[in-house]
Amino acid sequence: MFTTKTKLRPLRLIFYKAHIILIFFICVIIVSILINPVKYIQSALDGLIVWATVIVPAVFPFLFFSLALIELGMAQKISKIFYPLTSKLFKTGGVSAYIFFMSLISGYPIGAKLIEDFYNKGFIDSYEGARIISFCSMASPMFVLGSVGIGLLKSYAAGLILLISQILSNIINGLIFSNYKSKNFQSKLLIAPQPKNADNVLSECVYNSVISVLTVGGFIAIFYMIAEILNDIYFLYPLRLILEKLGINENFSDGLTRGLIEITNGCLHISAQGGSLIQKTVCCGFLISWGGLSVHFQNLAFLTKSGIKISFYFLSKTTQSLIMLIITLIFCLIFLR
Repeated sequence: MFTTKTKLRPLRLIFYKAHIILIFFICVIIVSILINPVKYIQSALDGLIVWATVIVPAVFPFLFFSLALIELGMAQKISKIFYPLTSKLFKTGGVSAYIFFMSLISGYPIGAKLIEDFYNKGFIDSYEGARIISFCSMASPMFVLGSVGIGLLKSYAAGLILLISQILSNIINGLIFSNYKSKNFQSKLLIAPQPKNADNVLSECVYNSVISVLTVGGFIAIFYMIAEILNDIYFLYPLRLILEKLGINENFSDGLTRGLIEITNGCLHISAQGGSLIQKTVCCGFLISWGGLSVHFQNLAFLTKSGIKISFYFLSKTTQSLIMLIITLIFCLIFLR
């Protein structure tokens, strides 16, 4: 006769093994750093440079002003306007429209951060938060159009294709997951915040924005280093072989595997390779939508506090990435030939 305790043993064994594997992986990282500290410290520094020169200017101001707008009641106004649309299409309250627009403007991880904020305020539950993140997780226009399109691919048209494809893929993805746990959906009306002293609003917004941006910087630096270490110890080599078996060029497979860890690193390697603009744009489009483990951990740092399941998040990002890949390829074949 099986008891509940007996049934739980296999699950506990799985978690125990995963715990051991994680410890082993961390030890490998530490040993690698000790063997070649100069190279990997430089990798972390490269990540911090990208964070300081690309992420902070693009994310920090928008994060600060988005928090300020919430305190001033702007989210409440947008929620009332868009509620009929979002409730019908995505089974979410009007607040999701505010999160969508701020995520579109600001990029990763603003959508996840705002979901946490509204969850903590009691305006959404974990299931509604999950439906919202399915269409509110994207890179900023400055990164997509400016950094990747114009900066790396040297093509405004490619950047515009990536930006439009990202918006469409998010909307389609949101429609796909609109019925996720939506049976008992009831949107709560946002309550206008009580007036606060201007100094208090500014100090709270600055503090929360700085903490969030510093968290992002830490993830980028760490995963820049991890991507370099994994590449050097050939951990990513089996995946590269699989991609090459699927017909992907060796140099592109290297960029894709790096991009699965850290998006900026991957796009940089892909753009530096030979090959057609269409190939580069499609590969970068997939990475932009996927985001990389660095972005995932940034998002999950906020989303797990909102009760959103990690499995749902990764499923949502996978479908979103595949949709982005298809849309980008279609647009490239039409407009970049």
